[in-house]
Parts: sequence; structure tokens; C-alpha cells
Amino acid sequence: MRRHRIARFATAALLLSLGALAVACSEEPDAGGDDGAWPAVALTAVGKPPPLLSTTGLARLENGALVYHPDLVPYELNMPLFSDYALKRRAFWVPPGKTIGWRPDGTLDFPEGSIIVKSFLFAADFREPEKNVRAIETRVLVRGAEDWKAWPYIWDATTGDATLEVGGHVETIAFVDPEGQPREASYLVPQRNQCLDCHDQLREDEPHTTIIGPKARLLNRDNVYGGETVNQLEHFQKLGLLPDLPPIAQVDRATSYDEIRATGVANLTGEALTRAARDYLDINCAHCHSPAGVEGNTSQLFLHHDQDNPFLYGVCKAPSSAGKGGFGRKYDVVPGKPDDSILMYRLETTTLGAMMPDIGRSLEHTLGSQLVRKWIEELPPVQCNR
Repeated sequence: MRRHRIARFATAALLLSLGALAVACSEEPDAGGDDGAWPAVALTAVGKPPPLLSTTGLARLENGALVYHPDLVPYELNMPLFSDYALKRRAFWVPPGKTIGWRPDGTLDFPEGSIIVKSFLFAADFREPEKNVRAIETRVLVRGAEDWKAWPYIWDATTGDATLEVGGHVETIAFVDPEGQPREASYLVPQRNQCLDCHDQLREDEPHTTIIGPKARLLNRDNVYGGETVNQLEHFQKLGLLPDLPPIAQVDRATSYDEIRATGVANLTGEALTRAARDYLDINCAHCHSPAGVEGNTSQLFLHHDQDNPFLYGVCKAPSSAGKGGFGRKYDVVPGKPDDSILMYRLETTTLGAMMPDIGRSLEHTLGSQLVRKWIEELPPVQCNR
């Protein structure tokens, strides 16, 4: 498995010329003309990636604000993945005449040629997330015949455009977090190889690049479309994009992170607490720590939300490869004792080589740590013995 992964990384340069993103737009994006017209979206997963995001017509800056092509469908997640507090703007596009296949588990089955766009933005003060917002990067994922192709673009406010940066980038960003605390993130725009760390999943023992967030239980929430608040999945169905959606009452729904922020962790108890903590670990960790995750197969620590074996999600489980991430602790999760649990240490630390996730954050997520800490504290006590 490791040999397959190394070989995949070694071919990344070749993929730049053979397995990227081609653009065929009917016209160049309007750069500030009178009518602000958008080109038609027409992208495939073969050919060379465009050096400028404006070439794709997917997004642009208007008076400093990020705007998506009107043919893209915005969406949000119940429990988003933490990325140094960055705000995220998500949207997708499906080729005309094609539809999304329904899956009750895992990500929805987007057809070949589909595009997912995810932008990362920082507010100067996250207590006022609509003010003084700066776009940092936009990641474009395009569905090919076998895998998704992922490309990071970095925004330049002076040009109003975003440039492809396959080599990655680190930027120091100062801001005030949602609790009013000053923060400084070493924000990472990942290298193309680093994208594979999170997006690779095993299929017949071979890694394949896939998507993480668009799962039915994460998408099962309300959003505003055309001034009307509706369920996202039902909106996709109304657009003719998700014809096989079952009655929405039959669709599982992940815990709402917005509700946790509004009410606080202290008010969560019992099953609601367990579900919230497991949902948080699912979106932030299970892309690696699951049976299909490349790293999960090495550690045998499986953090997907529906793992029902406590040992496999860490209870009294001695790690197989914690390295310095263990910090002298013996078990991944020690019920009732978060300070003895490796999982807790890895979520709270910002030490490289010890923190988890190992990329995508440079800061501790305070609310996320509080949530998992309370969950471990309230687990029924168990005596862990080697």
C-alpha cells in the first residue's frame, strides 16, 4: 500500500500534463464590463490545468467580494471540517443532462464532468464574519472517469484573480476568533501531493482520489436559495439533479455545528453529546481513519460516525504507530480521562508530527477540543489494561 502511495506521489509532476483540468469556455470571463456576463461553464478532467481561475469562469472577485458563476449550486455542511477557522464557500456544478446518484452512506455519486468548488476566506474578526472578509484560496475538484482531480488556486486581491499553485503556499494570517481571542494562523494552501493525503481512499487496495464533504447526512439541512429557506437535498431534487432522493424524513442528519456554537458544549449530554462528538471526529478525521482510509488501515483506528465497536474507535486501544503523537499516553481513548487519551492530545497540540489532522490546521480548534474532551469525560469508566 505504501509503495502504491509513493508511486502516486512520484507521478504528480506527470499528472500536471496528463491528468488535470481542461477548459473550454465560449468566451473569456468578463473582467468588469457593463453587463458582468458570465461565460458558459464547460470543463473536463483531461488536459492541462488553467493557470488562472478566471479562465474557467467559475468564480471572480467583484469589489473584493467572492462571487460564483450563477450556474453553480451553493451548499453547506452540518458539521464542517476545521481549517484554522477559515470561512468556506462551497458549490457544485453538474453537466447538463446528467444527475447525481443517491447514496445513503458515503459521498453522493457525482457524474463524470462534475465540478466542486470550495473557497477559503478569513474575516478580520470572526464575531462579524460578513465584514472585512478576504478570499485566500479556491480549490477546484473535477470528476474524471476514475478519480477526482484537485487543484488549488490562490487569490490576489490586486488582480482580482486566483492563480494555480500546485507547489503549495503558507501564509501568516492574523484575526480575532469567534470567542474574541486574537489568533495567528500559519495557513496552508496544500501542495497537490498533500491534497492526496486527505482525499485518497482505498478501492481494491489501490488509492483513488475522491471527495470528503458532500454526504447525504451532512447535506441534510436548510439553506437559502432565491430568498427562500429550503432543505438542500430537496432543492437539488427540485432542480432535477437528485432524482432518487427518498423522503427527507428517512435521511439521516448529522449534528448541526451551528447549533453547538449557539448553545455551547456544556449543554450537551448523553446521546446528543456522543453523536455530536462522533460526528465531529467523522468529518475531521475519518477521511483517513476509516476502513477505506489510507492511514486508517495502518493505525486500525476507525473514527467514522457509525463505527459501533468502541475498541476500533479507540477505547482502551493501544496505538500501532503513534510515534511522538502519543506523548507518553498508552491508549487512544481512556474513558473518563481525556488527559490520558492520545486522541485528546492530538486534537489539542499544534506540534508538527503530533497534531491531527497532520495538515490543514496550525491552530487548536477550541470548541472542537471541548466537545471531544466532554465526550471522553462522560464515557462510562473502563479499566484499560495492556
